[in-house]
Amino acid sequence: LMAEAGAGGGDGDGGGGAAKELPYPALGDVVTFAGKFGEPGVGRVAYLQYIATGDKWVADVVVLKDAGDGVYKEVKNRRQSELFPVTELAPLLASYVRSVDGYKVPTTKTGEPRAYASGYTTKDFVLPVVEVNATKVEQYAQEYADLKFKLVQDALLFGAAGSVVTTATQGVDEGLTFAVGVLVGVGYLLLLEFKVDRIDSPSSGPLAGLGNLLEFSRFLLPVFFVLGLAVKNAFDHAADGPQEVFNLVPKDQFLAAILGFLSYRVPLLYSELKNVFTDDAVLEVLPGSIAKTVQMVKKMNSDGEEGGMALGGSVTNVLLVSGPRGTGRNALVKQLMKETVTTADGEVDEFEPSPLRAALEEAEGITPAPPVEPTVIEKRQPATTITRPHPIHAFGTTRPPHHNPHHHRHHH
Repeated sequence: LMAEAGAGGGDGDGGGGAAKELPYPALGDVVTFAGKFGEPGVGRVAYLQYIATGDKWVADVVVLKDAGDGVYKEVKNRRQSELFPVTELAPLLASYVRSVDGYKVPTTKTGEPRAYASGYTTKDFVLPVVEVNATKVEQYAQEYADLKFKLVQDALLFGAAGSVVTTATQGVDEGLTFAVGVLVGVGYLLLLEFKVDRIDSPSSGPLAGLGNLLEFSRFLLPVFFVLGLAVKNAFDHAADGPQEVFNLVPKDQFLAAILGFLSYRVPLLYSELKNVFTDDAVLEVLPGSIAKTVQMVKKMNSDGEEGGMALGGSVTNVLLVSGPRGTGRNALVKQLMKETVTTADGEVDEFEPSPLRAALEEAEGITPAPPVEPTVIEKRQPATTITRPHPIHAFGTTRPPHHNPHHHRHHH
């Protein structure tokens, strides 16, 4: 508001113009104030409250630390806040910078924060009225009532099951002790719910004191329970003579009592863990590639179910190839796209083109060729050549191809 207001009310007019109106305070405003020693400080308004006795507005200001270069940041884990009268604060035109998790504040030449107005005005100032959705309030109230009933119901059901198991394994006495402990635990749970219900109730008056007493009594329930067991055992064994105080409650009975009292926490813990270990929570702890793959598969399954319902159950199977870069994903996908498809009986269909190859051709802008009938090549036996041997001479030697008279005379 009134971002053009000057510190002195009209700098450019030489002081002769009309005084500019001061803005109203608002939650989240970044303001400047005078420190303990007069040095300028920077903070963020976190709370506004009207003090009727002093007829003034005060602000709870979270102090921001100077990080240099006009950036002011909140100190993590050491939040420091101070109360200031609103009239002692001056607004700053600050902008939040996510990269540094701080506020960029305009400064003067000397490095001090520069306010765009000399201060705030509280004349006729009222806090904004928050609109309450009555339907949502009723819905949340019903959900809270259902939650309270479910907690008690689960505690009783689990306690009953635990009592049966304890009776079957440890005996009737321990089983009864466990059952009484369950009832004490349910009483503790009811008193705890009673404490939560009294958050909006007045904190003064006679009824308030009684309510506070009932709230505190829940811590005494297990103590009274164990003391009651000790008194009962003392009367049961009075004929045996005096006994030591710490031996009045045997170990098995004490464990049954404590476990029965704490049994209400088991269904409560289960419900909390069930909400924590959701699919999204599990994905946060998985490695990046695996988590991304699971998310894509879940999305494809959901889209497939929706598409299947819309198209009468026709869903296309999708093959997802995932892995780090440099491991041959593209080559593997292209090789799979060039493979032929198999029929339902597992035989290779040589006439139907692969849908993966068709997708590759479509992505590369290649018009798929029509299927071509296979060409059968008839196999024929090659022609054989028979070589006849030379005639055999009467003397057992092969006749030479040419007549040699010298050789002939030598034989004769």
